[in-house]
Amino acid sequence: MEIIKEGPSASRPPVLDVNGVFVPKPEVDWIDAEEQASVGNARALNAIYLNVFTLINSCSTAKEAWKTLEVAYEGTSKVKISRLQFTSKFEALRMTEDESVSDYNKRVLEIANESLLLGEKIPESKIVRKVL
Repeated sequence: MEIIKEGPSASRPPVLDVNGVFVPKPEVDWIDAEEQASVGNARALNAIYLNVFTLINSCSTAKEAWKTLEVAYEGTSKVKISRLQFTSKFEALRMTEDESVSDYNKRVLEIANESLLLGEKIPESKIVRKVL
C-alpha cells in the first residue's frame, strides 16, 4: 500500500533489524534530516524528462542519478581529458613551411573528426578560419 501512496522511488533510510537484515525505517521514526533527504531525492528524481528518466530509473538516490547523467552527457574523466587535448591540439595547429595546403587541411579535418567522435564538435566556421 505504501508504494501506491508514496510511489516506487520513495527512498527510506535503512535500519538494521535484529536478524541482521536491512529493512526500511518507518516514516514516523524518521528524523528531520532523513525526511529532508527523502523529499530532496524524490524532487530531483521526479523533475526530469521521460527520455532522461530511462537512463536513471534504476537509481535510488539523487547522487547516484547525478553520477549516471554526468557520465552519459559529459563522459568519464578520461573522455573529458581527451576532449581538452584535442581542443588544445586544434588551437595549436599551424601549417609548416614545407606542407601543402591540402595536407594541412587534411590534418585539421582529422583533428576535428577525432574531436567529434568524443562528442566535442568544432564549428565549421572555426575550421574554415583555421585553414585560412
